[in-house]
Amino acid sequence: QDSCGGLQVSGPDGSWVDVKPKSESEVLVINATDCEQQLTRWSNNLLKSTVHHAFLPPLKPGQDPLKTPTRRSVAYSARFKPDPEAMIECIPGLGEPLYEKINAGEYYTEALRCKIGV
Repeated sequence: QDSCGGLQVSGPDGSWVDVKPKSESEVLVINATDCEQQLTRWSNNLLKSTVHHAFLPPLKPGQDPLKTPTRRSVAYSARFKPDPEAMIECIPGLGEPLYEKINAGEYYTEALRCKIGV
């Protein structure tokens, strides 16, 4: 997120919340999209993915519409193909695990079942 604005995340109640940098020098936001909630399981609910959207913010009073600030975003997506026998479990030291251990093969099969009803 940069000083231009326009990035919002969905809050717990479903309302949109602006993502604002702390200062001009602190403008890095990492938005983890965790489609299958694997990051959530590993972090014992410490890290959660968010529903988000980006848009050009409204013009400020007196701002020339032809000179809107440039919004910069770098997106990186990775899709991992884990060993089906690899165990997905809470990282040690994050408290009592909220999820049972599960191997990657079972986990992704269940994720597909939930998403597309197979």
